Amino acid sequence: FEDLINYIQSQDIFNNKEEFEHFLRLILNICNNHHRYPGFFDKIKQIFFKYKKEIKQTFSNHDLFNLFNDNKMILLFLLNNDFIDADVQIIEALLNKCELNGIKYCHFFFPEIKKVISDDRIQEIENELLEIDPKIFDNYESKRQKGENDSYICTLIQNDSVEEFIQYTTQACYSFKNEIKPSIFETNEFLNNNTPKLIEYAAFFGSIQIFNYLRMNKVE
Repeated sequence: FEDLINYIQSQDIFNNKEEFEHFLRLILNICNNHHRYPGFFDKIKQIFFKYKKEIKQTFSNHDLFNLFNDNKMILLFLLNNDFIDADVQIIEALLNKCELNGIKYCHFFFPEIKKVISDDRIQEIENELLEIDPKIFDNYESKRQKGENDSYICTLIQNDSVEEFIQYTTQACYSFKNEIKPSIFETNEFLNNNTPKLIEYAAFFGSIQIFNYLRMNKVE
């Protein structure tokens, strides 16, 4: 981290808004495409906190929102740590934005949105969420912070829990040809823009034991 900070300071990027934006876009691209190992986002947050003052002095509310609005994890962090103020325009954008798979942003950002919308709209969104899953508000915040599909089958694959995976798929007669169902808690743009099958999802997370088990069962 110190090496990174020293390098950034040596480049003097904060006196050039265009260079500063390139730097933030680099962080965005890393967040969008890098493997999310444990502690990955903690490192990203550390960089943001280090340069919070410079970021807020250089970029407006809407500059930051427009730059990061396709990455829900970063956007959640910026909203919750006073980098971005959720004004009327931003709330309206969150209410109207959807992923390519149909998942609504307002379902993920409900805690931020409900502070400023009408009681009727709050009830409408709550009903939509409960229709998705009657227990959706159980551990809702911790699931948001994790930012990954919260279904049981996905959790098994994420953790490469091959024994539990075999037991569950056998008992539930779960087809290995199934695609991963979308989740409001999934924040990876690649996964939200595609419909991976189980073996593709296992490959994505590097879950080698489950990947090999599926391959041995002739899954394409």
